[in-house]
Amino acid sequence: MNRSNEYAAVALAMAPAFIINPWAAIGAAGGCCFFLAMPSAINDAWRRTLLSLFSWIMGYGAGAMVYPGPPWSQEAMFVSGATSALVSVAFTGIYAAIHDDRDLPKWVLSTVDVIKNWVRK
Repeated sequence: MNRSNEYAAVALAMAPAFIINPWAAIGAAGGCCFFLAMPSAINDAWRRTLLSLFSWIMGYGAGAMVYPGPPWSQEAMFVSGATSALVSVAFTGIYAAIHDDRDLPKWVLSTVDVIKNWVRK
């Protein structure tokens, strides 16, 4: 399977979501465009595609969860777009730190500490 077939498979996997909740799908696609446009430590096109697909899935899930419809709501687009962009930036930072054998960013360690304390309560 060549790269164009793999990209087509990714697009076909996302197509049903545009029918189920179109506003959430459009917002998540916008968040992925934000990710693809920003400078990145990931230069491999296939890894960038997989990371953008992951951020799209997370963004779509957030938009569909907050505004499940029907009727569909445009607010889902904003929730899914913001979530998709934030997830892609977060995972790009984590990936770059692991790939370059550096310490994790301080915000990741702080988030882990908050989650640990929240689970203990």
